[in-house]
Amino acid sequence: MFEIAYTKKKLNANTLKFNGKHPYVTRQAGNNGIRGYIDHDEQFLNDANTISFGMDTAVMFYQSKPYFTGDKIKVFYPRIDFNTTIAMYVITAMKRSFSLFGWGMSYDNSIISNVALQLPKGKDGKPDFEYMTAYIRQIEIERLDELGRYAETRLKAMCHVVDDNPYI
Repeated sequence: MFEIAYTKKKLNANTLKFNGKHPYVTRQAGNNGIRGYIDHDEQFLNDANTISFGMDTAVMFYQSKPYFTGDKIKVFYPRIDFNTTIAMYVITAMKRSFSLFGWGMSYDNSIISNVALQLPKGKDGKPDFEYMTAYIRQIEIERLDELGRYAETRLKAMCHVVDDNPYI
């Protein structure tokens, strides 16, 4: 499903100025792996529409824009038609598969390429990307509904406080 490669160039975070325009992706677990934004020679940008993979933390994120990386990052180039929605589903399946390994393990290509992903299959036996897309979109709708209900509850509570306060 992927071609796995090392990043085009490993940049040392300690030598960078974080005030640029391109994401600098590291092995951190939050913020899509982005430590900050930098300017550097653009020939070393990793391609957009790929997955960044932290080799000793097994953190992985879909990168929709070209990006630079730090040390111990691999880049997964999809061999399939890939977009944000499919990436969310596939990355979830990847995280589930990699959760069987211990933290700090060195993930070389022989290990990574042999990890089985459990993806839904269509009648033709190939991954069912339509199902994956519909599934992720349904989750997004449910979360937006939850967020809307939460915001409505908070707004009602704030209005109640304002209505009951003679000093406002």
